[in-house]
Amino acid sequence: MKSKLGYPVKFKKAKLPSKKKLIGKYCNLEPINIRKHSISLYKNFSLDKKNTIWNYLPYGPFKSYGSFKKWLKSFCLNKDPFFYAIYSKKYDQYCGMASYLRITPEHGSIEVGHINYSPILQNTELKLKKLLDLPKNYKVLFLQGGAVTQNFMVPMNLLDRRTASYVISGYWSKRTFSDAQAFSGINIAASSESINFTKAPKIDSWEYKKDDAYIHFCLNETVHGVEYFDDPNIKNVPIVCDMSSTILSRPIDVSSYGVIYAGAQKNIGPAGLTVLIVRDDLLDFADKKTPSTLSWKIQSENNSMINTPSLYGIYIAGLVLDWLLQRGGLDSIEKINLKKSNYLYDFIDSTDFYINNVDKINRSRMNVAFNIYNDELTSEFLVGAEKNGLFGLKGHRIIGGLRASIYNAMPFEGLVALVDYMKEFKNTH
Repeated sequence: MKSKLGYPVKFKKAKLPSKKKLIGKYCNLEPINIRKHSISLYKNFSLDKKNTIWNYLPYGPFKSYGSFKKWLKSFCLNKDPFFYAIYSKKYDQYCGMASYLRITPEHGSIEVGHINYSPILQNTELKLKKLLDLPKNYKVLFLQGGAVTQNFMVPMNLLDRRTASYVISGYWSKRTFSDAQAFSGINIAASSESINFTKAPKIDSWEYKKDDAYIHFCLNETVHGVEYFDDPNIKNVPIVCDMSSTILSRPIDVSSYGVIYAGAQKNIGPAGLTVLIVRDDLLDFADKKTPSTLSWKIQSENNSMINTPSLYGIYIAGLVLDWLLQRGGLDSIEKINLKKSNYLYDFIDSTDFYINNVDKINRSRMNVAFNIYNDELTSEFLVGAEKNGLFGLKGHRIIGGLRASIYNAMPFEGLVALVDYMKEFKNTH
């Protein structure tokens, strides 16, 4: 069989749960060059309830429903919430690549110019504002370069020949502080490195100057599994917060912060997109040498489109935000995340076989770092986990051990499967 453009198309039957109505048939194209005209190929396919076409792109997200089920039990760090979102709502609408590539009847999301993209960007922005209950005096920017790029963009846009204080509570905040050393006046407000980052420095212990340009901290440390759960109540100095790994996992009081930034790949959408939320009175401190694409103010004045933004990432983020809103917003997702993390922590605490050294008041809901009492068993645990369909459990290379990253996209069933395996492994060792 050939498409209207002459490209060969192979169809395979896939037996799927009828209640989910994922697909009747799915389609894989032969490897072809992804060119602009090839997007037209996707438009030529019709999507209907009886024969929804899925997986258009070569080597698309999943080769089968079985592959998707394996992905559900992956505890990896960059688990894109989009795929779980689309499989959890109107399958006949979102399981076809054509349906989420097509933004207008004439354009797909990876071919439309940014000039025509403004309505999509504004729609995604409105959803984010609704989820976070964003005050009117805050701007939302959709940037590129990942959250690490903000390690130098923050001082470039805020320092203005003043000083700044950094809280070091784990690997990522330490790296942020290190990257900021290229600028003068960078100080440490507090650090828990001396206790191996098993506890986050209390907010009331932070030492800073009243005339600091800002205080920087990381809300959740993915490597060490340490999280702050209280919004800082500091009025005289703006708070800058890296929320990459915990944003949209629970409600926050945005007014407690001057700047919030987050890489999208944990709870928002595909990697490559960075979301930044900034109070509008902080847009006037950028160094005069700041390039236009790195200036928050210039980006704000141009609606994040001083150059072509991450169009595809922004559109997919909008679908994920839809999914969160339909699930009841952040209050609802917080209950689910609490249920998931408590289920795993409660089991770890019930035995001496597994160990979590993080203080209970700072245990991360997103990243559960733990060890086996005998480190020599770790490799065997990981091999057995993969045989049981549990992936991505190896701890960060800096600290070793084990880690389960349980972002919004991880269903509770994944935690049940993990704990069942942990029980089995314990009983046989």
